[in-house]
Amino acid sequence: MIRHMQNRVSQSAFASWLADSRSTRIVAILLVTTLSGCATNADRGTQYLSQGDCARAYPLLLAASRSTGATTGKGFIHVDNSVKAKTGLGVLYLQGCPSINLQPDPAQAFVLLDAAAKRHDVQAEYDLGVMYSRGIGVERNTNTAVAYWRRSAQAGNRHALNALYNLNKEPPVVWDFFESSMGH
Repeated sequence: MIRHMQNRVSQSAFASWLADSRSTRIVAILLVTTLSGCATNADRGTQYLSQGDCARAYPLLLAASRSTGATTGKGFIHVDNSVKAKTGLGVLYLQGCPSINLQPDPAQAFVLLDAAAKRHDVQAEYDLGVMYSRGIGVERNTNTAVAYWRRSAQAGNRHALNALYNLNKEPPVVWDFFESSMGH
């Protein structure tokens, strides 16, 4: 009888904790991350890519890019690691990967990076700016490059801000403001 009452108290305490929206978000994130495994694939693939190991990055990013993400029943959390994976794959297709016979394919890179940029991926926006500024896989268009770099810079991408600064499309005051807002 005492054990049964303790169990009810524990369930009641857990239920009230879960009723708090922050707690529900934490549980949802843990469940989505644990059950989907896509966060692991996207994160590991991105890590391998940053280390220059495209052969290990490619299959992980490819698997994660096919994920559609997950939303909780109340719709206040959305985890979509396919965006990160699409950005990583876009970079791989942009550069190519000789160790797995992946030839550079700027058209495929554009499709992947454009999809990620539409979901507001900061790195994808920066990479699309580079593609437009250099005419890689697309017609060269500095105005479009600047538009992508501005969106990326506004979200905190220092490389995008540097690209704008180098093009003299933004006054140095923007650079100073960015540096001070980042605590540098």
